[in-house]
Amino acid sequence: MRFSILGGPSYSPDFGLVIGGSALFTFRMDKSDLEVPRSVVPLAIAFMTKGGVKVVSKPQLFFAHDRFRIFGQFQYENFPDNFYGVGYVTNRDYVRGASTSLFRESELQMFAGPYLDLSWERMSDVGEDMSVQEDYVAAGGDASGYQTMSLGLGFTVTLDSRDVPANAYRGVYFDFRAAAYNDFMGRNGAFSPFGRIDMDYRQYHFSEEEMESAILDIYTKMYDKYESDKKLIPHGNLFEMRFEDFEADPVGMAGKIYSSLGLSGFEEARPAMEKYAGQKYSKNVYHYQDHTVRLVEEHWGYALKQWDYDLA
Repeated sequence: MRFSILGGPSYSPDFGLVIGGSALFTFRMDKSDLEVPRSVVPLAIAFMTKGGVKVVSKPQLFFAHDRFRIFGQFQYENFPDNFYGVGYVTNRDYVRGASTSLFRESELQMFAGPYLDLSWERMSDVGEDMSVQEDYVAAGGDASGYQTMSLGLGFTVTLDSRDVPANAYRGVYFDFRAAAYNDFMGRNGAFSPFGRIDMDYRQYHFSEEEMESAILDIYTKMYDKYESDKKLIPHGNLFEMRFEDFEADPVGMAGKIYSSLGLSGFEEARPAMEKYAGQKYSKNVYHYQDHTVRLVEEHWGYALKQWDYDLA
């Protein structure tokens, strides 16, 4: 599993100072399946100084060689809200209460399946003026508060050609979903039956020049950071090697790793390693363009020299 965290403050008259943060977790549902896109679970949370919290998560899970997907949205909100009336004129002329503020590249894939939307809202500590407001009373609210629950059932169809769903560089994403909301599905009867249609279209384009620049820049920063920070690792806790050395003698190099890191159990594990290393497999063969070789040598030449690599 991998994750990253991002946070920061904001402010609004309604909520006061808001301290929020977000995290993105990525992982594979099946670690042995390297072809399936990595599942992602973004999580955002915000705390408000005027009292309140909001949590949102929109997981995207990929299963069975990407033949089955689960996309969801979970949201929890609990905070004071200000009522400004229904409609522009009402909002403009409505008398405020004393506490109210001023203010992966691939062919196009299609997925289809059921869609369920469950919402439950509860309002409490209602302002005196709002408790007698016509629209509020008509919706079922009174002086003690208001609550409603709705359950929509429908279907969703998704067309997806994104290269990397969690952070796409190329491709198209189109999502269509339709749902019907009626009394027999759990509504509280405050509103007339209704339907809902949502469409989400996104097109991603990242030029070859932008892609090359990003890769070259990110690897340089990553490599430099590793080189500057590895001295912080205690002696005997880090072992470095060339992949070609490991490929030439995997079991022998594994023994050196065990010995260098002070690990026990190598002799017990050796038979299984030798059995696995003895299996035959065919490596992919790559033919690099002269342009690619030149870019790598120009930007990463110091790393190639350090590890004695020659691309010629």
